[in-house]
Amino acid sequence: MALTVSARNRFSGPSESVLIRIAAIFAALGVALSITDDYASFGKWFAVIGVILLIVGLHRFGRLGPDSAIHFEAAPSAPRKKKKKKKRAPPPSDE
Repeated sequence: MALTVSARNRFSGPSESVLIRIAAIFAALGVALSITDDYASFGKWFAVIGVILLIVGLHRFGRLGPDSAIHFEAAPSAPRKKKKKKKRAPPPSDE
């Protein structure tokens, strides 16, 4: 009896761009709530969570490495014809 293992990818969480957006929303909401007197304690934690998520998101984004180079290729066209050089007349002789 053979044991088979699935080669599925594990769930790695939200994508980097989504994580950065969520972090920005949490941080902005935390700053806005910190201004009010009623929700200052909640705002503090929202801001801390937003900054931590931002650090994690930027770290994951940076670990992906640079984007691959974009290679632009010209559309195939008809081969160019070489221009014929004009022959110069020989200089007049003084004879």
